[in-house]
Amino acid sequence: MAENTRRWQASDMLSSLQSRASRLFWFGATLSSVGQAAFLVSSGWLAFQLSGSGAVGLVTFATTGPLLFATLAGGVLADRSDRRKVVLSTQCVQGTVALFVGGNILGLSAADESQQQAAAVSAIVSAKDSQQAKAAVAGGGTATFVWSVGLRQSAVVIDKLPKLTGDKTYELWYIDKGSHATPAGIFNAASSGTTVSVLAGLMSAGDTFGITVEPSGGSHKPTTAPIVAVPSA
Repeated sequence: MAENTRRWQASDMLSSLQSRASRLFWFGATLSSVGQAAFLVSSGWLAFQLSGSGAVGLVTFATTGPLLFATLAGGVLADRSDRRKVVLSTQCVQGTVALFVGGNILGLSAADESQQQAAAVSAIVSAKDSQQAKAAVAGGGTATFVWSVGLRQSAVVIDKLPKLTGDKTYELWYIDKGSHATPAGIFNAASSGTTVSVLAGLMSAGDTFGITVEPSGGSHKPTTAPIVAVPSA
């Protein structure tokens, strides 16, 4: 008897998916839940990046706290109004707010990255052993590399770097005296006309800084000849 009851309950539950309206509602609700979860994770991550762990709890409460009050008001509204209109209107509002906040999060992330790069370049230039060298870039543009052997950090500022077409990206390299190339990050040409990029990893005295054009995502080893190479010694 219990087995038959369980089969009937499972069959009755899945039968609702035979309705097109039910399938659309289920699919939309699933996307909404995934989007809300992604928003909560990304907002917490951004708070941690900008202000440290102390802000994560505050941001989490600010994003989930209103649900406690909205749930109570939403129940009353659903009982007294057309539920279809309530669902459509609230989902549209939620989607609009998510797009607006998501756009601002991306903008803040980009701004934060730019600030971090500016701070890194400033530290390199201000170092007592700071050095720099300028060289022409094959295909157009002028690259100025700045570095500090003491900090083991380096960066490049490129004026009028051409934008790449297709699935291509610029990749930075540390090239040692034995001609072994170590990847140091990928970047794209900035729309402003001046491209700034801090090389990832640690340099060693005598390294040569190089830039190549690589497939999107970068390569473990250079697949093309450097468009610019500047020795640090």
